[in-house]
Amino acid sequence: MFEIILIINGYIYYDINLTCYSAFSTCFSSRNENCKNIGVSIVVTNAINIIGVPGETEEMIWDTIKLNKKIHPTTSGVNIFYPYKGTKLGDECFKKGLVNEELYRKFSKERRESVLNYPEEYKKKLSNIYKDWPVLVYPYDMKIRAKWILMKSPFLWESLRSMKRSLYTALGWV
Repeated sequence: MFEIILIINGYIYYDINLTCYSAFSTCFSSRNENCKNIGVSIVVTNAINIIGVPGETEEMIWDTIKLNKKIHPTTSGVNIFYPYKGTKLGDECFKKGLVNEELYRKFSKERRESVLNYPEEYKKKLSNIYKDWPVLVYPYDMKIRAKWILMKSPFLWESLRSMKRSLYTALGWV
C-alpha cells in the first residue's frame, strides 16, 4: 500500500487508493502496530509539503513541521511554493503583483527558492527550512543527521562523492 500525503498550511490533503482507506485510517495514527492486526505488514507513507504559500505565516510553517514529526511518514519532503501560470493560485499571484516577474523569467531554482516579493529575510528563512527539512522532521535519525552534517561541509561532501564514484567505477558498477 502506498499513500501520498500533501500538507499545505498545516492541513492534510491526501490521495490514496480508496480500497485501502480503512487500512490507512487504522494504520495512520499508530502505523505498524495496528497494521499487523489487519494483515498489512508494511505501510509506506510520503508527506509532500509546500511552504511559502501566499498568506502563510512562519508559525504555520512550524505547525507543518510539527505535524510531519507527529505523523512520522516514511519519507517527508518540502518544496517552496512556485506560482505556475495557468493554475488558480499562480494566476492570482501574478494578478495581485506578488511575483517578482524579472526573477520569475530567469529563475533556475524552481521550488527551492521563492520568486514572490517577500522580504529577503523571509526568503532566506524559507531556503534554510528547505535545506534543513530532513533534520527538522526527523531530528533523532542519526543517518539523516550525519548526511546533513556532511552536506554542510562542501569539500568533505564532494570528497566522499568522488570516492564513491571511483569505487563504483573500479567495481564496474558504472
